[in-house]
Order: sequence, then C-alpha cells, then structure tokens
Amino acid sequence: MYVYAFLKTPTTALELPEGLANSLQLVEQGALSAVVESQLDPDTIRAGDERFQLQAILSHDRVLQDLFQQADVLPVPFGTFLVSLDALTQHLAAHQEVYVAKLQQVIHKAEYTLKAHLHPLVLEELPESAKGKDYFLAKKRRYQQQETYRNQQQEQLAGLLEAIAQLGYPYHHSEPKDGVERIHILGDRDDHTFLQQQVEQWQMDCPLWELSLGVALPPYHFV
Repeated sequence: MYVYAFLKTPTTALELPEGLANSLQLVEQGALSAVVESQLDPDTIRAGDERFQLQAILSHDRVLQDLFQQADVLPVPFGTFLVSLDALTQHLAAHQEVYVAKLQQVIHKAEYTLKAHLHPLVLEELPESAKGKDYFLAKKRRYQQQETYRNQQQEQLAGLLEAIAQLGYPYHHSEPKDGVERIHILGDRDDHTFLQQQVEQWQMDCPLWELSLGVALPPYHFV
C-alpha cells in the first residue's frame, strides 16, 4: 500500500487525482486520514529503470501538489509503502496525536524554495610572457582574488539567511546541489508576492548570487 500524504479527515469529499498506476483512495482513522494507492507493487518502483524512477517521482509530486490545492497535508517521502490496510490504520491510530499536531502547525502554510546561483568568477589571465617572480606574483593575485570572492560569497549568503530569519520565517537550508544553494522558506499560502518583493531587495544585497523564488508547494521540509 503506497502512501502519499496524511491529512485531517476532510468534512467534504476530496477530488482524488490518479496515482502512478491506479486510482487513489482515502483511508480514514478518526481525525486523521491517509491518501494511498492500494494496488501498487513495491517491486514496480524498485525494479524500474532510471526513466521509470523519474516518472514515479514526478507522479508522486503531482499527486501531492493536487492534494495541496484542496487541503493542508503532511507529504510522505517518495517510496513509502505499508504492508496492508490493517498496518496503515494501526499506524494512523498510533501516530494520530503527533500527525494532527504537525498538521496544526502548517495550516494555510506553504513552502517556497529560494534558489541562489553563484555568478562565476572571472579570473585575471596569467600573462603568457610571465616568468619567475612575475609569474609567481600573478598566481598569487589570482589566489587572493579567489579567496576574496569566496569570502564575499559566504558573507552575502550568511546575510541572506539572517534577513530571512529577521522576517520571522522558519527556513531550511539544504546542502548545495549542482552548485546551487536552496533555502526552503515556510510562509503563508498567499505570501508569494510579499516574498518576491523581498527577493528583489535581497538581490541588491547579494550581487554575487542570482536569486529566484519558486511557487507555493506542500511543506516538504517542515514535517
């Protein structure tokens, strides 16, 4: 039984999207429910090639974003299976208090991802004719240029994180990937316009970085 998300048991029916391979269903246990795909075999995902794995991840995110448009949800990590309906209902009953409390913390909340791409440093060219002391001094200048750039880069990034914290937003700073810093910000669902205005100000304070703000998403990094 493949699990997509936990949510408070809705008072009105949800429009459940299609899952990876089958229709989805809502499993209720008191105040807490789960959206699941009951007939998906774990081996279907585990044995799939890289292209299939990517499609499965995209389908997982598609379902979560569709549900997020209808209700506050706790996203469940990709690839989460429970062995049976009984195991799921037992899990919901055992963790109901914790999950409902977490859902209370993300009512009307969304996650915004702020990406920071570092502008490449244009280094001083080493003179082809430089030899001996001149060559050594030119290499030293290049090294100092790199060090200065790295220090300024880290200072601007630290200032950006401090500016986010000063606004009172919880945030999660992920490990850099492909040279891109990702800062996940937890705000209200309707905060995008305000945050975009802040990003324009932060951009002026961080000229070594190219900043871009994503759309409102389920709170992946805050549950």
